Amino acid sequence: VSQSMVINETWKSAMSKYNDVHYRNNVAYFGAGRGGLEIVDFSNPAAPVLLSRYECVTDALKVHVKGTVACLIDRQYGLMIFDVSNVRSPKLTYTYLPIRDYYYSDMDVYARGDYAYLSVSGVGLMVFDISNPKSPILVGAFADTEMTATFFVQDNYAYAVKIGYYYHDRQAKSSGRRAKNSRRGDKSEVN
Repeated sequence: VSQSMVINETWKSAMSKYNDVHYRNNVAYFGAGRGGLEIVDFSNPAAPVLLSRYECVTDALKVHVKGTVACLIDRQYGLMIFDVSNVRSPKLTYTYLPIRDYYYSDMDVYARGDYAYLSVSGVGLMVFDISNPKSPILVGAFADTEMTATFFVQDNYAYAVKIGYYYHDRQAKSSGRRAKNSRRGDKSEVN
């Protein structure tokens, strides 16, 4: 965050706890616990304005925004994708639950280019083509029950944490090839 942000208590929901924030162009997108997705205008940091809120039933954990698409992680409902072209009225366009009847304690999401990456602790990494946010396509998955939700994306690779590191080639996944597990620090093989 390039400038100091002051959160005005008058708009902060009593039941919200802010788990994550994505900030760009003077607008903050909060993963706000039971408050869900909260979008706040910080054009004047001393007087932020709540633009909209999409409440969640359980707990909004992580949020990442790319263009007019916001990807939100909800503890019980998994990945939720929103059209935020109108920040005053976000529209839920898609949800994805990796495993039914499972309460997720650790998940993360990142959006880059036309892809959203969903990492679920104990499940693995999933890659979605979100070029059409109303109809995302699961284009790849890397299953690993010992993987944590911690990961990052650089170039054509997503790096996920386990005992060692696993490298996931987005281009290989979108073409239907499968990546194999690697050992500590080695890149995965692509068939």
